[in-house]
Amino acid sequence: MQDTGFPMLDFGSDISSGLSYMQHGRWQFLSFVSGGMAFNGMASTYFMSSSDSGYSRADLAANMLTLGVYGYLRESQRSQRARSKSELLRIMKLIENVESAISFVVGVYSVLIAGFLEGYDQLEGSELGLRVFSIATSLVTLPMGTSDFALWMMSAEGQNQNQNQHFVDATLANNKMGLRFYHLTEVLNLMNLMVFQFLYRPWGLAPILAFYVLGSAVIFRDSMSFISFLVVPVLFFFNAISPGATFPAKNIRNMVRVRLFLSIATSVANIVGIYRSPAQLAQMLSLKVLPITILGLSGSVLHVGSTIQQWRAGRWRSSGEMGDNTYEALGGASW
Repeated sequence: MQDTGFPMLDFGSDISSGLSYMQHGRWQFLSFVSGGMAFNGMASTYFMSSSDSGYSRADLAANMLTLGVYGYLRESQRSQRARSKSELLRIMKLIENVESAISFVVGVYSVLIAGFLEGYDQLEGSELGLRVFSIATSLVTLPMGTSDFALWMMSAEGQNQNQNQHFVDATLANNKMGLRFYHLTEVLNLMNLMVFQFLYRPWGLAPILAFYVLGSAVIFRDSMSFISFLVVPVLFFFNAISPGATFPAKNIRNMVRVRLFLSIATSVANIVGIYRSPAQLAQMLSLKVLPITILGLSGSVLHVGSTIQQWRAGRWRSSGEMGDNTYEALGGASW
């Protein structure tokens, strides 16, 4: 259920939301959701074709035509028969998480502006219920899927020896909750980004994305490849990638710095924006929007704190960088 039922339920709710956007002429929302689904189809097809799983060209075409659903179900079926989750299934699950995250932020933003901007009526009835259902399922499935992928990368099956072994041992033994909480705060922080977009519309996210893309280009300039091209958008939403040969600890650590800076900057900007616009504050405190306001603003603070906790625990430092001092590895990693 966790590996097939929840992701497919989430994907189904995203399709329903897309049809709702089409019905009500919200073409800009539909374009973002469709783009996420297209990314899911292309990225999952790439990994299907590059793996040794033996998929035919017909399978790859079917996966593209179904925007990644066909391959995910086929690989999930294979894993069930083998009674072991394949590496390909775990990668496809993470890719589906990115698609779901795009639909999630679009859904959150559509609730924020409903009844506030001209031409965007209050959400009522089935449309409101569908949007709430889509957001709620994402709040459950996104952190679940991302943390499962991160834990798998730390396990004996998925582990790369360049990881920080102190952090891996401590997390797998008794601190999985800290890692899972970190990935939950990532999802809540996405809500905070949508609050930022609402307060500084229409181009609020443009400088955020520009700074992220520029930072990514600088960080990966010496190791840019098609895999890096796929990983950069993944890291914008979820930092589930462990240091390894493909992605050195230094690169992952610098991406954490970029993400942390953006979280702090948008949180401060949101406080300023709230005081600057009483009308937008009133919208954010309205009954239908208040849950997003609370989760977004509090989630950004929690995400900053959780990021610092994971950093100090040594999550983004390799074993070679940490040395043999376990106490230093878990409590004293420097920035």
